[in-house]
Amino acid sequence: MLNYLFGGEKPADENENPELAMREACDKHGEFQHNLDGTLKFEDYIIFRAIVMRQSCRMFAPKKAELSVTKLAAFREKNQQAYVESFRAGQAEFQKAMMTITKKACEWIELDQPNYQLTVRQYMEDNDKRQTLQIKDSEVRSALESKEVTETIK
Repeated sequence: MLNYLFGGEKPADENENPELAMREACDKHGEFQHNLDGTLKFEDYIIFRAIVMRQSCRMFAPKKAELSVTKLAAFREKNQQAYVESFRAGQAEFQKAMMTITKKACEWIELDQPNYQLTVRQYMEDNDKRQTLQIKDSEVRSALESKEVTETIK
């Protein structure tokens, strides 16, 4: 499971529906371990966050493709205002996808929102753990966004 989350091949059987894929990935991971205060243990939080990031990116992908067309058109027209608006719309849509999948993932593994928020705050306040999380987030996004080069520029 870690392999596909952090840069490996997409599993052939990954559900096309990001929410269902999130549920399956959470189930495949098994029990998410908690600290005494109700927060997720760091190793389990890394997995949880990777699952959420992957499926949020997948949920956002169609909207990203749509906005990329608008953004590229604005760039070609040298219309900075339209470009910025398209960029901001993309950021807002991505955040919406993240919030949706995070909420559904917390419900799926029965993690209360206050405990989730405490988990985030706890690990983001620790510089080393925050850096580890940011690297893992980047690996998950890169695994989804990297494409094999099949053509050369003529």
